[in-house]
Amino acid sequence: MTLQVGTFNIQHGAHYPTRLATGEERIDLVAVADAIADMGLDICGLNEVRNQENVAGLCHQARVIAERLGFYYAFARAIDHKGGEYGNAIVSRYPILSCTSVPLIVPAEERIEGEKYEDRVVLSAVLSVDGRELSVLVTHFGLYDVEQALAADTVCRLAEQATTPLVLMGDFNVTPDSPYIARISRVLTDTAVLLDGDGRTFPSNEPKGKIDYIFANRGLRVLSARVPSVLCSDHRPFVCTLAFADA
Repeated sequence: MTLQVGTFNIQHGAHYPTRLATGEERIDLVAVADAIADMGLDICGLNEVRNQENVAGLCHQARVIAERLGFYYAFARAIDHKGGEYGNAIVSRYPILSCTSVPLIVPAEERIEGEKYEDRVVLSAVLSVDGRELSVLVTHFGLYDVEQALAADTVCRLAEQATTPLVLMGDFNVTPDSPYIARISRVLTDTAVLLDGDGRTFPSNEPKGKIDYIFANRGLRVLSARVPSVLCSDHRPFVCTLAFADA
């Protein structure tokens, strides 16, 4: 069997073409869910997901997307935001056996005074894929070097501890020449090795850089990778086809 896996920064469902055309922020989770369905994804990691109670379009966004797809879902809070929560999520055709949150918080003594840091998180889930366990890590790296170093070290540690096939995905906010991509690539396989195209994902209307990634451990084989022309968010999704290594 093969798995269609994607990572997608949805910018809380803000419809990007509308924003470009009018400046209006129109939330369109249907467009996000339909894009996931059209890509034929079995598993999708989501970044910039909101959970703001009683606010139209912003309430339980992961659940809304999953319900439209008929999928399972999990959400990991990174920060409190505008009276609600903000973080990462996963939607999956396959049952989610467990989900934990691993915080990415730069210690106060390592922060530069006057700079604005944002706490981040790794969503760590275990899925049941036709009776086999698959570990999935979904994260969103920060913008500062110290945040990216912490995130890279954390996901590498989690990957090295895994006893099952594992996928790591997310918006890493770094380009492929980053030392943090090199660090992760020593532990996991960058699925971009089979990329069809240059892999640029941001901004979606005129992609200038690749900052969205999917990595896999030795329990999985990478069969293909691509960047679909999906424009509903300011990021394009990054998608790959995987198979269990022993299948």
